[in-house]
Amino acid sequence: VTVRLFVDSTPQTTWFDDIRLSNEGGPTPTPTFTPTSGPTPTFTNTPVGPTPPPTNTPGSSGNVIQNSSFEIQGTGGAGDAANWTEFANQVRASDKFNTGAWSLKSTITTNGATTQSVSVVPSTAYTYSGYAWKTNTVGNACIDMADLLGEVQRCTTAAGSWVFLTGAWNSGANTAITV
Repeated sequence: VTVRLFVDSTPQTTWFDDIRLSNEGGPTPTPTFTPTSGPTPTFTNTPVGPTPPPTNTPGSSGNVIQNSSFEIQGTGGAGDAANWTEFANQVRASDKFNTGAWSLKSTITTNGATTQSVSVVPSTAYTYSGYAWKTNTVGNACIDMADLLGEVQRCTTAAGSWVFLTGAWNSGANTAITV
């Protein structure tokens, strides 16, 4: 399953920021913890060993998308956003942003997806949302779920200000998706 941030075939420059897929309820998954070897102290209740690394397993609520405002740079240079795989002509940019100091800037003229894999809780209501800024009113800037059954698709033709795009989605049998 792919969630896309895209513009249609009309030439334009668009920025996306604050992308969210928020769990709106449902069961709380049990955190994963791998015990470490070594002696177990008998005089304290403090765990021994390193803190387990964070996982991308969603909690009972909150955004499951990592680096949702593109604030963290990836290893591929300034145009690379950590936790995202950028499509051609979609880069992390600091020339316009809704919050923080960065956004995803798209200068493509065909559909293209910048993606990230996330875990979701089955049969759970989610809200998918994000902000888009367009330089002109020609064509659409959209967020959608790449033709997933019951997908959220929200578009704007507005230009010159950040537009909030949002919709509801139920995960159904899905346990993981690509946003």
